[in-house]
Amino acid sequence: MKTHFSRLALLAAALTLASTCSAQYTETVLHDFSDLTTTDGSGPVGNLIADARGNLYGVTLGGGTELHGTVYELSPSAGGWTETILYNFTNNGDGGFPSAGLLLDSAGNLYGTTEVGGANFNGTVYELSPSATGWTYSTLYSFQGKPDGYFPLGSLVMDASGALYGTTPLGGANDLGTIFKLTPSSTGWTESILHSFTGGADGSDPRGSLTLDSSGRLYGAAATGGNTNGSCASLGGCGVVFRLSPGGGWHFSTLYTFGFTRGAFPNGGLIFDASGNLYGSTTLGGPCTRKQSCGVVYRLSPSASAPWKLTVLYFFKGYADGNGPQPSLAMDPGGNLFGADGSAAFELSPGSSGWSFNVLTEFTGTNGLYPGGGLLLDSSGNLYGVTGSGGTNNSSGVAYELSPPSK
Repeated sequence: MKTHFSRLALLAAALTLASTCSAQYTETVLHDFSDLTTTDGSGPVGNLIADARGNLYGVTLGGGTELHGTVYELSPSAGGWTETILYNFTNNGDGGFPSAGLLLDSAGNLYGTTEVGGANFNGTVYELSPSATGWTYSTLYSFQGKPDGYFPLGSLVMDASGALYGTTPLGGANDLGTIFKLTPSSTGWTESILHSFTGGADGSDPRGSLTLDSSGRLYGAAATGGNTNGSCASLGGCGVVFRLSPGGGWHFSTLYTFGFTRGAFPNGGLIFDASGNLYGSTTLGGPCTRKQSCGVVYRLSPSASAPWKLTVLYFFKGYADGNGPQPSLAMDPGGNLFGADGSAAFELSPGSSGWSFNVLTEFTGTNGLYPGGGLLLDSSGNLYGVTGSGGTNNSSGVAYELSPPSK
């Protein structure tokens, strides 16, 4: 076992170059959240999104006038960034504690999920629509519980027809999670369950967002299930990456099953490159030198049959590079990957000798603590994200911008 562990450690070294802080970005705190008043949110979570004018939108898990979370907008100006609270959740029919980022459609409507609340107190899907007089909130769907899923944790995706897709970590036929679809009509929204997880080869506990390709296929990750041997047994399985394909019904395929030493507990947020490769991260697994599991960043390359080929791009070590990478990555036109882990924002750059890891900024307290989601990349190479804690206002979190060294 010691020999096997050493070989994996050498593989990690071969795939990566030394961690360095030489190309740190400049961090600017755009907004310091405060739970000292009810006029602001607290604990921002999920990814930020941007509209064509450069306004940023996000959610907070807590705070607001009812203390059950908010939807907010950050607008840039010559004097800095201005926050506007678009909605305060009440944890009644509208839901409460939104724990995932937002989706923006071409008309400027925002869509999201709440973990709890709604008509059945099992979470909701909601829409916020802009108008000349403000924003109008609508609950599109209230989850019923075990039959159709409950406590959604991931963001939504939308297809060309305007249908919404998402996951729930619980509920469904086996109470191990679902993939759902919401179809709009003139009379409202209709939910259909596309897949109920079994905890076997298909996995269980899908927590993250789905990715939609040009053929209408859905890709995602289930955090547990799949391989339940060895170190995976204590986790209830190390998780899987899956695909759901339309056509005469929906067809589920397991693309890859994790086995701990090369990652465990994937929680969604997959992205594609131009060649059809998928990129993601796991919050556990890998040969961590601190005798704990620190997570990996991986690439999955298409194969005519399962499993797809997995390449570990980086094994987190749990020291200066942090651990537990957040479940969403961003990629620039050069193929560089950007993400956040438990203590830092990082970049992974491909090269002839492997992938080099670089810490862009470390979160130490007043500039934020514990990143709450992945990073948003703009056309100028700036990165935007949030931390769930830290800042100067009673440690309620911050929204931040990272500017490249050349700026």
